[in-house]
Amino acid sequence: MAYCLIEHLRYRLKVMGHPMSVQQIREHLSRLQLSVLEHLENPDQYVLPSSISAEAKHIYRTVGLKWNPYRFRLKPLRDR
Repeated sequence: MAYCLIEHLRYRLKVMGHPMSVQQIREHLSRLQLSVLEHLENPDQYVLPSSISAEAKHIYRTVGLKWNPYRFRLKPLRDR
């Protein structure tokens, strides 16, 4: 199943004009990080996303996703 998914992603990237190898896809996606920061005075938690490369943006767009570059508050599980 994983092989089919990665080959489909590679095909879609190629069709959209951004051909990439499996290794390139892994490298670009592995650089993405989300850091969870806890407030010292209350239980609030915030997520701080890393910057994203142009190539990683192409990957995200190809599968219909958008990378949020802005800090946001993490809601507790009971509030989701």
